[in-house]
Amino acid sequence: RPGPMEQIPRYLAGKQDSSSVTYVHEKLKPILGTTYGCMVYQEQVMQIVRDLAGYSYGRSDLIRRAMSKKKHDVMEKERENFINGIVDEDGTVSVPGAVRNGIPEGVANKIFDEMMDFASYAFNKAHAACYAVVAYRTAYLKYYYPVEMMTALINSFIGSADKIADYIYYCRKRGFTILPPDINKSEPHFTVEDGKIRFGLVAIRNVGEEAMDQMLRERREKGPFSDFRDFLMRTDGVNKRMMEGLIKAGCFDEMGVTRLWRMLHYEEEMNSAIAEKRRIESGQLSLFDLFGESEPTVDEHEYAPQSSEEYSLNDLLAMEKDALGIYISGHPLMEYESAIRLMKYDCKRLSDQEGQSGLMDNERVTVAGILTGIRTRQVKSGVGIMAYGAIEDMTGQVEFAAFPTVYSKYRELFTDEFPVKVSGRISMREDKPNTVMIDEIERLEKVERYRLYLRFDELAITRRERIIGVLRRYPGEHEVVFYDAVTGRSQLAPRELCVNGSDALLEVLSNLLGKENVKLVKKK
Repeated sequence: RPGPMEQIPRYLAGKQDSSSVTYVHEKLKPILGTTYGCMVYQEQVMQIVRDLAGYSYGRSDLIRRAMSKKKHDVMEKERENFINGIVDEDGTVSVPGAVRNGIPEGVANKIFDEMMDFASYAFNKAHAACYAVVAYRTAYLKYYYPVEMMTALINSFIGSADKIADYIYYCRKRGFTILPPDINKSEPHFTVEDGKIRFGLVAIRNVGEEAMDQMLRERREKGPFSDFRDFLMRTDGVNKRMMEGLIKAGCFDEMGVTRLWRMLHYEEEMNSAIAEKRRIESGQLSLFDLFGESEPTVDEHEYAPQSSEEYSLNDLLAMEKDALGIYISGHPLMEYESAIRLMKYDCKRLSDQEGQSGLMDNERVTVAGILTGIRTRQVKSGVGIMAYGAIEDMTGQVEFAAFPTVYSKYRELFTDEFPVKVSGRISMREDKPNTVMIDEIERLEKVERYRLYLRFDELAITRRERIIGVLRRYPGEHEVVFYDAVTGRSQLAPRELCVNGSDALLEVLSNLLGKENVKLVKKK
């Protein structure tokens, strides 16, 4: 913890060489001997005030509580009691104090100073031991079972879209693949699938638990759903809101029909399936039943739109955000990432600010992202309107606030899902989330076009299909050029393989082809 952490170098030195261990006073040796002269546990401080200053068990517990609540003012008042003791009005010495017990005042002050530093943050021994066990087990799992570990961690935050988004970005940054929800493969929670993390159904908005349980039971007992019609015929309790959530999340994408078609036709398909199930339940016979033939059904693929007839990428992303609370296939900022990364903007990633990582209250920051959850209200004085909400990039989000002068000046830029660069000062309060107090905001502009050059030697040529699969996962504005080192020929990749030029893409390609064979160059 932050209190004992300052003692780490001294602790390690004492552990490696016992002769380096020193004590300000000999009476500390039996108390701090097991921790090489360092204060590590709250119980040690309680014993110090008892053995050195004559505190009772009850009064020493008051010191412990003051430490656990970080009440430095209470600790400071106790300094006089610790050093000189407490004498009641009738002359009775209720607390002898360190000086009466033969400890010089200067030494007593030094001991109390060390206790004050320790009081910044400390645990009792039982708590510290439990944390140590958890820390070792967690480290072991994260090293030997990283995908399983991260999957379990994500599942522990089901219901918190912000936390899930943070950990999904963390996973992607370290090369873990996040698979979208799939009606035939997803379980209620996130699961590990062939070394990848599969999105869980319970994280989809409006998915009812009872309907989901029935659907999964049907799938386990009778096998996967062959198509959309089969899904509707074999499931019960799926209402329109749940169906829209499943479609928007991409649960039916592997069945070969676009989300656009699903959204246009799901209601009539649901009504048709309901009518068919009612007819079967009532025992009615159709003309085809009389002759022992199966009634023909319309093949959805026959009248479904072509694969090109799909929502735009931004529309698909907006649907995913609506259904999942986060973006899975990409992010609205992806097409701006090159601009942010290639020196056009000097911005911090929001993940860099997690846990305040070095940031100080009132420090100036610049962040590129999209504004979400924007709300306005009149200030208490009644003069002017202020705005507040969150600014989100591909790594997380942070709250923002804009006072009336800023809001009135940049009013047209305070729009949900609008890409902007904001500058301001960070406000840190112990009982509130970090907030960027905006004083400047500007529209985020796309960077000039770049070309991504990929050089293939004769060994890498066999990986070409895999490379193409990678490129499709990072759609954007920049053209891709394949250079065949064997023949010396260059070929411009098709338009659908244009990419965003993000750090994540370049890292994946560098791992597959070698860093020297991947170049992002500004287009002349």
